[in-house]
Amino acid sequence: MTSYQPVWRGGQAVAEGERECADRWEPIREVLAAVEQPFTVLDLGAAQGYFSARAAEEFGCRVSAIDSDRAVAQAASSLVTPYVRRVDASGLRHMARHDVVLALSVLHHFGDWRAVLRQVRACRRWAVVEVPHPGERWLRSAAARHQLAAIHDAVAAVAERRLGEFERTGRDGSRHMRPMYLLRGTVRTVEGEVFGGSGTCSRKLRPHLHAAGLDRELGYQPFPGSLNLRCKEPPVLGAPAVNWPGRVGGKSRPYWFWEAWVGKLAVHAMDPAGRGHGPDCIEVVAPVRLRDRLSLADGDTVRLDVETTEKGADHG
Repeated sequence: MTSYQPVWRGGQAVAEGERECADRWEPIREVLAAVEQPFTVLDLGAAQGYFSARAAEEFGCRVSAIDSDRAVAQAASSLVTPYVRRVDASGLRHMARHDVVLALSVLHHFGDWRAVLRQVRACRRWAVVEVPHPGERWLRSAAARHQLAAIHDAVAAVAERRLGEFERTGRDGSRHMRPMYLLRGTVRTVEGEVFGGSGTCSRKLRPHLHAAGLDRELGYQPFPGSLNLRCKEPPVLGAPAVNWPGRVGGKSRPYWFWEAWVGKLAVHAMDPAGRGHGPDCIEVVAPVRLRDRLSLADGDTVRLDVETTEKGADHG
């Protein structure tokens, strides 16, 4: 039985596949060639790992290949780490950030595709996204076919440019050209030095961090303390993912939170403006005490990946 993708080994395809992948690889190669070394790649819906294997072989980059089909394990090498499992937006949120994400003909497999698209874009450099043509008729219901158009429009709205169109032949013999788009990553890396003594937040902040409902907004119960980071220059973060009511100096002042990551740990960056810190500072809220988890002391440097807003970003 022919596999979905060709199987790539040692510089050549050793088994054929249903999907034409060599033509698709060319624009992906151009994108990767322009990324500063070293870099990492996430291949979401990797199938037989054709693109994972080629990226690792040609660029020496580390690749995480995810697919629910065990065939993804065929791409395993010293540089490709296969994950045989189903994921959703929440699962992707709790992964380390990558420099480049490949999401080829995969978004329509997710019920929560909008949330998955957001996580696909939450990379440091580029996301390469191929989507079905809105005119494809292999889905039975009109509602499902309408979803294809919605996915296409959502991706096109945030794309930097179209990388090309590639043929998809259905089992019924129908042919459609699937567009591939290049999306700029929405994650910016911020480095800062730890400061602030014990690393616990002020008494005024604690009630707000434990307010009813905030844990649902953040996705975890926050530790009653924040990690203070002083950056070399004021970070530019854009619109926050979460606005939470608060008061500073007797005046109404919302707490602003941005989704962020310290390695694989999902955290939130919080705007400290008006709370005694300068614009070059960030507070980090997490489900654990970060000083203990990361063995941090004052003066240590922390690398924080923060999701920012870009063209067409939807934080609603």
